[in-house]
Amino acid sequence: MIKIKGKALLCLVSLVLIIPSLVWSHSSKNDVISSGLARIIVNGETVEEDEVTKFSLLDDENLQVTLKMKDDENLNTSHEKSRNEVSDYFSRQNRLKTSDLNLPTNTYFAKYGPFVTFETVNTDFELINKLSKSKNVDEVYISNRVELANTVDDSTSSNNIKSNITLNDIIQKYIHAGDTGSNTGLGVSIGILELGLVNPSHPNFVGKNVVVNYRPGVGGVPAYNLHANVVASIASIIAPGSRILSAAIDEVINNTVLEQTDWLISNGANVINNSWGESVPNGRYSGISAYFDYVTVSAKVTMVAATGNSNIPGNPNSGFVTSTAIGRNVIGVGSVVVV
Repeated sequence: MIKIKGKALLCLVSLVLIIPSLVWSHSSKNDVISSGLARIIVNGETVEEDEVTKFSLLDDENLQVTLKMKDDENLNTSHEKSRNEVSDYFSRQNRLKTSDLNLPTNTYFAKYGPFVTFETVNTDFELINKLSKSKNVDEVYISNRVELANTVDDSTSSNNIKSNITLNDIIQKYIHAGDTGSNTGLGVSIGILELGLVNPSHPNFVGKNVVVNYRPGVGGVPAYNLHANVVASIASIIAPGSRILSAAIDEVINNTVLEQTDWLISNGANVINNSWGESVPNGRYSGISAYFDYVTVSAKVTMVAATGNSNIPGNPNSGFVTSTAIGRNVIGVGSVVVV
């Protein structure tokens, strides 16, 4: 586990310019997960070869399962393949290698790594055991569909614009005007992955190149988000010549994390900023960690992630790094309070 002291800041996108412990018990064979060929990781804890674990250890009946498939081509160590070649390869291979597993209809097949993810319930022991015994599956990540860190919703006003937050306000608060020097970010595409969308009509983005992957919010209105606007505004100040790509995930861990990451990569993101994470992170490596790790090489994308805002005084379960920032190839950004 990794534990930090302090409160994480927004991921400083200036970086773009460098382009429950497991308790095992014996039970009937119908209500346990048993080890097979694949390694099973439940909420960050590996199930050892002789261990079994009951799904009741997981707090929620709804689970997110992410499979890491066998990687025959080792594309996470290859710099020779283009993004299109990587996407074509995994779009075929991930479906082919799981064709006999009868996965749920909600399954998402990742485009830039040997990963497959789906939502299920904590009573589907037969499926999990089948996956663990598949010759094509390397790792099975199982986690609760935990709530992600809340952000400020900017979709309540009629025009979805918080005009009182200006570029000048952000400059004064976060950076010094004029510090960008000759690094304008021209030719760089910055992906903003958030719990809401950047609003391209916001005054901060007048004359800027902002591309949004519209996903309907409540009532069919795009879920514009104040936090996303602020992060994108900082990126626009630091890299005024850059293009902004905006994609939104849901407020719980589910398929949208990999889906929207893939959308950003497919649309040319050179760097992806993640100023979000679990509301109560546990500091353990997850399916999200593994995917972020993989795509940094396979898709040649820089992943930047906030370490979290979870250091709550007096709470022994707080202060852990989010799974988004825990990857070995991910740039984790945080802060330490000095008193």
